[in-house]
Amino acid sequence: MCSHFLRAHQAVSAVAQRILARKIAGYSFAILAASLLVGTMILNFFGVSLPVIQIAGGMVVAATGWNLLNQSDQDSSVSNAAGTLEDALVLCKP
Repeated sequence: MCSHFLRAHQAVSAVAQRILARKIAGYSFAILAASLLVGTMILNFFGVSLPVIQIAGGMVVAATGWNLLNQSDQDSSVSNAAGTLEDALVLCKP
């Protein structure tokens, strides 16, 4: 997932926004489908139980929410300059 998605999304044209949305939807679907098909086998292989995954997921959600609540105003400013699809993809790289 791209942490700068909102900034990248607002800085590009409508065509680039549609391309980004399709890429994100496709990758998300692939990850969910793979998790559905082989997720249980992977968890069993590593000996991880479902409650452990639920607790870890809750901690990730809580940490993300805390970071969103504590971000400064300078971090949320958005440039109004029109960008290209390549600019948006560069912003999304880790």
